[in-house]
Amino acid sequence: MTTIHSLSKSRGTATGDVVFVHGLGGDPFNTWRLNTDGSWSTWLAADRPDLSLWSLGYDVEPTAWTGRAMPLVDRAINVLAVLDGAGVGAQPLCFVTHSMGGLLVKQLLRHASTMAREYQHICTRTRGVIFFSTPHAGSSVASLASYLQFLLRATVAVKELEAHEPHLRELNLWYRNNVAALDIATRVFYETIETQGVMVVTATSADPRLAGVTPIPVDSNHYEVCCPKSRDDLRYVQTLRFLNERLPLIVETVSEALPDRIPVKTHVISEGGAVWPNYEIGRELYSEPLSRLQQVTNRLDGKPYLLKTIRRKAGYYPEVVEHIRRAYARTKLGPRVAIPIELREDRHHFYELLPYFNGWTLYELVHNSRFRVYGALLEEWAKDLLAIVSVLHTNRPRIVHRDISPYNVLVLAETLNLALLDFSSAILAEGLETYEPIACPGFSSPEQMAGEATTTSDVYSMGALLYYMNSGEWPPTAEDRLYRGNDVELREEMRDRLKTTIYRMLSLATEDRFQDAASALQDIRHRQTTELIGLPPIATLPLPDGSKIEMGRNFWRRIHAA
Repeated sequence: MTTIHSLSKSRGTATGDVVFVHGLGGDPFNTWRLNTDGSWSTWLAADRPDLSLWSLGYDVEPTAWTGRAMPLVDRAINVLAVLDGAGVGAQPLCFVTHSMGGLLVKQLLRHASTMAREYQHICTRTRGVIFFSTPHAGSSVASLASYLQFLLRATVAVKELEAHEPHLRELNLWYRNNVAALDIATRVFYETIETQGVMVVTATSADPRLAGVTPIPVDSNHYEVCCPKSRDDLRYVQTLRFLNERLPLIVETVSEALPDRIPVKTHVISEGGAVWPNYEIGRELYSEPLSRLQQVTNRLDGKPYLLKTIRRKAGYYPEVVEHIRRAYARTKLGPRVAIPIELREDRHHFYELLPYFNGWTLYELVHNSRFRVYGALLEEWAKDLLAIVSVLHTNRPRIVHRDISPYNVLVLAETLNLALLDFSSAILAEGLETYEPIACPGFSSPEQMAGEATTTSDVYSMGALLYYMNSGEWPPTAEDRLYRGNDVELREEMRDRLKTTIYRMLSLATEDRFQDAASALQDIRHRQTTELIGLPPIATLPLPDGSKIEMGRNFWRRIHAA
């Protein structure tokens, strides 16, 4: 039987969940106790009262004489259902695992991201996993035979732990290849003292072989490796530091601390005053009725920046900026989003000074160059954009961008990755009672055109943007689609799986759409395909710098000018 036990409820603003998962022969309480003084989770509850702490219990006995065990792949689904029933996965979470518990967490993450779609929110909201002596490569038969000498009727759980067991190798390969894309951080501890004369999990098996993750040796045996002796113990210090990095405290009472929530100082410009006297205005990337984006250069040091001018009537919520900055600081996507460096304002406008990105807006490429994107490049840019916006949608609190359009998405000249330029219209999905409606006809969903924007409205906007890239045409407005029958039609030069995803993103009914960017991203990543590879290029596209892109259904490559 699987159970989930609440060790500590969050107090005040809830930041996330931490779930303890025991291993073979363990239980939800004694596994984490060094003695009768209680679990070290009490220290964590005191140091991070904003976190909810849970401990998972499940049947995983080593011998049929004392209990039973379910195969790992089945137990993972069972645990996902229990976690979902308890509400775990509604906010960011981390797992703390011992021994076989780490294998169980890897398996449930894999299920949630690939086949058990109803639980994929648990995977997308997982921020990190801590492994205490998890046998990623199994434990040798000799070690198990010595360690469990009393075994006469080994359960399936023991058999699955055999050294070099194929499923364990394959499971660790999946984790190693996907953990970075899923933005799940990892910390590893392992035992260095034998248990009853046997090293149950060797240093080699405890190492998941992840780039940038160095396993930490601990002066403990297998039983005690997950039981810090004090708050100063290396294991507790590193665990707390890991949780502080992956589940940082978010202050939501923005009105009381507004000056500290803007990345740097805010200037109010007097009527007729020069807004940016030390900056020289350069190339204009775009200009529309409510905003304008220009390249500027600092006259003092010659460094380039971007300047966004926003009319006040468009609505602007600087209190959301800090939430956005914190959200991207926890990821590797920070260099591809334009978080304001400085904010200035006068009676009619807000002015954002943004970091400079060398590239071209999608509007420049498509509108001016008749640029069309097909096949594998369209799929890669779809995943690029969805990954960036997923950070907003899975943040706590959730953030709605509201203005995903060709003006605000840039193709980086060096890497051809996408960057998101503008967050001036972003709002919190919950908590703001009123906000100024904003919409971009063609790229805004029916509900956003009516004044209500949610995370699924952003999904519609991204679907419209992918249509714009593929067709080279401005998408029909929501009104045209609803009442005049002017619907979207994608070109054929792409994988069927991508076309299916984009059409669902563009569904007029919110209930038919993906509910957030993370769900759409998972759908693209894990749809199966039987399409042939190695087909010839569909088209060649010129870029403003003289290079060009060859695009096929299953590949793309950049060719630089000679």
